[in-house]
Order: sequence, then structure tokens, then C-alpha cells
Amino acid sequence: MNIIPLLIGSLVTIMLTLNSMLSQTYGNLLALLIIHIIGLIVAIIIKIIKKEKFDKLHRYFFLGGIVGLVLIGLNNLVLLKLGPSLTVATTLIAQIIFSTVIDYFGFFGFEKKKFDKKKIESILIIFIGIVFLIFQ
Repeated sequence: MNIIPLLIGSLVTIMLTLNSMLSQTYGNLLALLIIHIIGLIVAIIIKIIKKEKFDKLHRYFFLGGIVGLVLIGLNNLVLLKLGPSLTVATTLIAQIIFSTVIDYFGFFGFEKKKFDKKKIESILIIFIGIVFLIFQ
């Protein structure tokens, strides 16, 4: 098993928690501005160090930035009410379901993947676990 996805999951949880704390301290809009300015600065520094150009970007790639802005803003608000574990758990089930739809239909140019019984059972088990988290 590749350990990188586990690292990513850990970092996402830390990021969501820190972003929410920033939002609670400075307000959601200022927190979003701070988060994205810091991200922009770091991305520009990395691009300069790697000597990469921005000439290969299609316009629709920038939609990810809009989605990211909305995502972080909503997470900042939700995490304050639900806490880190429930916020991550509920967003995780949505990610699993939507990524399965992307796989099945081959959206965004991905190779189509079959939807099998194991995947349905896995999603159901995760969903039941989240229900237990909600009603503990």
C-alpha cells in the first residue's frame, strides 16, 4: 500500500483545522485571502525554482481555484460546528461517491472503471461508520 495517500489525508485534516482556526480568529473572508495569498506565493516560488512556465494551462484548469476557494471557505464554517473528525468523515464519503462516479463514467478524461459489488459494500461500510460518528 502506498503511504502517500495516508500522508495526504493527515495533512488535509491538519490544514482544515488550522484554516478553521484562522477563520475563527480573523473571519472567513480574511482567512480565505490569507490562505490563498500564502499558497500563491509558495506556488510562484516553486515555479521559479523549477524554472517552469505557465504556458501549458487551459482556461478551465483555473476552475479548480474557484472550487478550492469555495471548498476551504465552507470547510472553515462547517469545521467550527462539527469538529474535525465529523467534517472529514462526511466530506470523505462525498469524495468517495463522486470519485466513483468519475471513475465509472470516465469524466475529465480518466479511464472508465467498472463499478463492482466490493466498491458498493465498501462505500456502505464507510457510510455506516459515519452514521455512528454522527449519532455517538
